[in-house]
Amino acid sequence: MSSVELQSFASALQLGLGHLGVVLIRGTSVTVVVPSRDNGDRIFSFGESLEEIRALIDIDVALWRMMWPQMSREEAAIALLAQQVEHAIERTAEIEGRLRITPTTVRFEY
Repeated sequence: MSSVELQSFASALQLGLGHLGVVLIRGTSVTVVVPSRDNGDRIFSFGESLEEIRALIDIDVALWRMMWPQMSREEAAIALLAQQVEHAIERTAEIEGRLRITPTTVRFEY
């Protein structure tokens, strides 16, 4: 993947996950900083690199066309990832941890 493609994906990922908080991309590491009124910021880093995230996320064509027909397939895959990340974060009380992408979801790791 070219550096231009990677930068374009990084920008799309920041936009797609932006509703969760601040998306930090340093080199190929991706971290989501979620503001919390109770415990200060909650910090979640992906276990995968930016390139690995791009390679792992995918969306079924039927789901893409049903849910996000106005988006490109990559944008729709990011939208699905954002939903999965949000659910993973909501399911844990932890204020810090690692997010791991699996074939069907995103899970939180201690």
